[in-house]
Amino acid sequence: MFRTEFPYTLLVRRKLLILGALALLAACREPAPPPPPPPPTVAATVLVYETVVTPENRSLRWQVLTDGNRVRFGDEAESWRLFDARAKTVTFVDETRRTWRSMTFDEALSARRRLLETPLPEGAPRARVTEEPLGLVDGRGAVKVTVEAGGYRRALVLSTGTMLPAGSLAMKSATDPLEPEYAGMLRDLLPVLLAKDGTMLSDRNEVAYEGGAMSVETRLVSVRANNLPKSLFEVPAGYRAEGPQQN
Repeated sequence: MFRTEFPYTLLVRRKLLILGALALLAACREPAPPPPPPPPTVAATVLVYETVVTPENRSLRWQVLTDGNRVRFGDEAESWRLFDARAKTVTFVDETRRTWRSMTFDEALSARRRLLETPLPEGAPRARVTEEPLGLVDGRGAVKVTVEAGGYRRALVLSTGTMLPAGSLAMKSATDPLEPEYAGMLRDLLPVLLAKDGTMLSDRNEVAYEGGAMSVETRLVSVRANNLPKSLFEVPAGYRAEGPQQN
């Protein structure tokens, strides 16, 4: 006698065989590696600034980041500085060359004072520096520092209480870019800034020239707390250390 099976019974058996083979393959396959752990983060304060350039009427927003000890200014791109308030060091990082170098605050200050002693070009004016209390600005006590020299005028408003680690303003002032031939014009500004320990609330620079004028104005827009990658406050891995340079 012949045994007869219905076509759907054969189809079910075939599906079961396929499913069994797939299950066997899955059991023999190595387990997937666990996902990498998230990068470490630190509690940080983020200060958001807006800079407006006229008459072009261009604007951009950038940030100042601090983890309570180290400070990084977000308006610096390929070359940037990392300030360590506890160690009192400034680290210069060059992302294009993948290099870095550090100097102490005392070294940076000595180099800046030597630069400020550079003789001025003939006929160049010395800057006149004045300061005045402003009371409250956006709910914060503030002082205004004004610098005037010829057709150049700068009005810098600083809070009397700092939102950044102590010494940050002094370290930044001692290492900000400065054209050597006109450094002597601003020699009276550095002692004023070194005596302050506040945070910039606004900074307006104006240059008048024949037929017009231009200005660059920066204002503090917001302050917030955030968790940020710890790597933002470190020299990137693999960068090469350079020797000391004159600043």
